[in-house]
Amino acid sequence: MRKVISRAGRINQKLLKHYRRASSTEQMAHEFRSLNEAYKVIGYGPNLDPEHSENRGGERNMERLVAEA
Repeated sequence: MRKVISRAGRINQKLLKHYRRASSTEQMAHEFRSLNEAYKVIGYGPNLDPEHSENRGGERNMERLVAEA
C-alpha cells in the first residue's frame, strides 16, 4: 500500500486494483477487518467523513452477520 501511495499520492480501491503487485482489497479487508483499518495501520488518513465511515463499518458487520445466519 505504501508503494501505491508513493506513486499515486493517495490510495483507494480503484488504485489498488490498478497496481497488480498490491494486495487485493478483499485480502486487506479480510486481514484488517476493513480497508480503513489497513489505512490506519500504515498511517494513511483517507479524506472520509469519520461518522459515515464508522456507520458503514457497522453496516458491513451487520450484513456479514445476516449472511452467516
